[in-house]
Amino acid sequence: MPVFTGWQDHVARQDGQTKVLVSDTSWSNKAGVNNQERWVDYSLQHGGEAAVFWIKAVDPTASPRAVEWLDADRVMIGPVVREGSQAFVIVQRQVAL
Repeated sequence: MPVFTGWQDHVARQDGQTKVLVSDTSWSNKAGVNNQERWVDYSLQHGGEAAVFWIKAVDPTASPRAVEWLDADRVMIGPVVREGSQAFVIVQRQVAL
């Protein structure tokens, strides 16, 4: 099962679901995007599920970002979906660590 990190400011509630943006082919860090896309494709080809740790940026507008905290108490799990250039994990359950 692929494991991603998802920035807290990339978490959205839509139609009663929590969506975590884990990749966007329009992001400028192509090495990072290529790695993310490799695991998105793997997930979609092998059952479609992934895990996500939430992280919070010190300053979400900074580039590169610095991590303020990582949620080390739980991991979110759900199917990976692609919407155009973006890939999301739709949170269906959480597992305490």
